[in-house]
Amino acid sequence: MATTLALPHPRGVPQRRDEDIKAEVERDVLPRIEGVDTTMVRILVEHGTVWLVGRLDWDGQAEEVRTRVARVPGVVAVEDRLRGAWDDHPVYRWHPHVPHLRRHPRGGAR
Repeated sequence: MATTLALPHPRGVPQRRDEDIKAEVERDVLPRIEGVDTTMVRILVEHGTVWLVGRLDWDGQAEEVRTRVARVPGVVAVEDRLRGAWDDHPVYRWHPHVPHLRRHPRGGAR
């Protein structure tokens, strides 16, 4: 899932170097997110936009990672390509035991 988190920053907020933002995220932010293994997450920072690429244990953990990274001073947006090894947000478009769904997603009638 690709997600963009754009952040409103007031005028006058000093710009930070991309290298400084990356160092802070790698050193201070990711390792301190409790209950989330971020060892397989890689970071790229370009013009204040942080790109997160990698794998987490659960899909739902990506929201917490994005939120924490967005709080770093100088970050103007967070783009992620994070994947979870386990899906904790199941969405069923069709299920045989849900009576209000009458048609199978492949177009055939039930």
